[in-house]
Amino acid sequence: MVDEPKLPRKRRAPARLEVGAGAPTYPQTAKDYFRRVYYEEIDLVVSAIDSRFNQESFNSYAKMESLLVKAANDGDFESEMKFLKAKYSEDVNAGALPGQLGVVQI
Repeated sequence: MVDEPKLPRKRRAPARLEVGAGAPTYPQTAKDYFRRVYYEEIDLVVSAIDSRFNQESFNSYAKMESLLVKAANDGDFESEMKFLKAKYSEDVNAGALPGQLGVVQI
């Protein structure tokens, strides 16, 4: 059996680390304390996911994946080809790529 949640012991930061002149505040109930901890963790997870997926390199990978998927499903991948030509013109032979992508079709 699990015991009811309890408030942690009230602690004060050392005086050299204290910021401001007001008295520290403590949650009144264990529910208030764990609600704050829960929302703080949710906020950290959301910001970690956001920082991972809002990167320039991820957007490039997503467009290249979209190009391959559309080519495999015989879809229109013209906008992805324009992106590829603009971004990777030195690395990819854009003239030969459409013919090579024809092999990928399902």
